[in-house]
Amino acid sequence: MIERFMEETKTNLVSIETEIQIAMATSYFNSAALTASLLLRNLREIQTMLLNTLTNVYSGHMDVHLIPPVNLVKQLEDIAGKLPRTLSLPTENIKEDIKELYKLLYVKARITMNYFMFEVHIPLISDEEFTYYRAIAIPFKRDSNYKQMQLSSQYIAVNFEKNSYISLKDEDVKQCIKGQKHNFICTANMPVFNLHNKNAPCEAKLLGHRTSTSPCDVHSVSCEEDWIKLHESNSWLVVCCGRCELRTVCDNDVISQTITSTAIVTLDQGCVLRSKDLTITSHNQYNSNLNVNYDMHVLHLNSPINNIVNVTLHNTPHDLFHLKNNDFAEIDKKLRFQEEHEPKLPSTITDHDVHQYVICYLLLTIAVITFLLIMTRKYCMVLKTRVPRKKNKKPIHEDIELQPMGSQQQSVREDNQRSPTDGCDVQRQGHQDNIAFTFN
Repeated sequence: MIERFMEETKTNLVSIETEIQIAMATSYFNSAALTASLLLRNLREIQTMLLNTLTNVYSGHMDVHLIPPVNLVKQLEDIAGKLPRTLSLPTENIKEDIKELYKLLYVKARITMNYFMFEVHIPLISDEEFTYYRAIAIPFKRDSNYKQMQLSSQYIAVNFEKNSYISLKDEDVKQCIKGQKHNFICTANMPVFNLHNKNAPCEAKLLGHRTSTSPCDVHSVSCEEDWIKLHESNSWLVVCCGRCELRTVCDNDVISQTITSTAIVTLDQGCVLRSKDLTITSHNQYNSNLNVNYDMHVLHLNSPINNIVNVTLHNTPHDLFHLKNNDFAEIDKKLRFQEEHEPKLPSTITDHDVHQYVICYLLLTIAVITFLLIMTRKYCMVLKTRVPRKKNKKPIHEDIELQPMGSQQQSVREDNQRSPTDGCDVQRQGHQDNIAFTFN
């Protein structure tokens, strides 16, 4: 029986070991598969990041994975400290405008067998600021014909402080980098002219107010209705020849308008402008404000455990609650007044105080002992009065002597003459006294 049990036990142990090995192999395979999956996922993210970086670099844009913001800010601070006074970075605060700086950077890169080389171009601005204008020739009617001014350039940048200007073309404006608040950063490889030059174009003379008459040449044109988009949102310059009928639809309101000349039309959000030939939908900008406030509670330590372990914070207000009621405030005021004016006990004990304490305790002990002695003596006297001395007494023998009885009438008479209390006054005077009984 025992041998059979031992054999079954060995067989079970072998099967259990086999199952354990299979479970360990399965667990190892699962862990290896999970590790491989995580590695592949990480490699995929790295591949995506490198692909995006190369795409941005190929387009000339800077990527945050190429130079982290911390390193870029440090490098820009070093560059700003070495620039001359006439040049500066295109932003006032580097840390706050780091997102805009990434848009302004231009990158060139090259990949070799062992290295990835790139150079970063940072635009610098001078201390001269120009006001950027767009010149639009508007046809006007003269002698039943339409005339239009002849412009030399479509864009012009003017510096009124230095009386200088720069003529720009459409290609030059496209190469400029748009910054914040309608600011443009353009290259300074264009000539700068004097605003009071005799050969200045008519648009420069108009901005300089050199003559009272029109300095521009005009030529005849055929008038055509045109809509020109302005830099402001939902703003249009309408060139109308004759009479133009417009209809504006805002929510459920429909407004009809008539334009007989050139005008600027501005649409509100959610409105649609319709004419005979076109329909314009306004650009909607929806904003939401989010205010975040941190609800912080200041903890006041007022626990008796602090007094036990001697870790109480000194000079800390122990206000358990904030008094909001006038009654509570008055009670608190009275308690504080009482605490301030009550006498304070001394914190130290002198030798004179020790002698006084010893004498007081001795007198109190003597008084207690004297009181105990007096009470003990009185108690003993009370016990003596309650327990009298025992005397030797002779035994009392009660003898009854029979006497002859008289007549019935005599006895009745004698009984009537006797008071009711005479029987009660009979005293026993020893064994010599006799008691007579009368029976009727």
